[in-house]
Amino acid sequence: MENPLLLIPLFLWIFTYGVSWTFLHYLGKKLGNKRDALNLYRQPYFILNLLNSIVSIGLILLILNHPLSYQSANYLAVPYFGLIGYCMSTGFRVIKDHKSK
Repeated sequence: MENPLLLIPLFLWIFTYGVSWTFLHYLGKKLGNKRDALNLYRQPYFILNLLNSIVSIGLILLILNHPLSYQSANYLAVPYFGLIGYCMSTGFRVIKDHKSK
């Protein structure tokens, strides 16, 4: 591997996918039925994983085509934190909507 910065999107993709998967199972336990959690969280879960993959591919292409300094590599994780925030906000919204029904 010629550029060690290529590992950053891989690790962040795995971490973000793990957080979304864990949150899906947390919703299943919190709502009492995993089928309800999957039905209510299906679209946000799909959007989250789609955006996660798009961001990862975009960052890999950016790293391959444009040289990045190690100082600017610190900002590669910013989109992933946004995705995790989206995961948590939609998950808590699903819990709130389910309790209000």
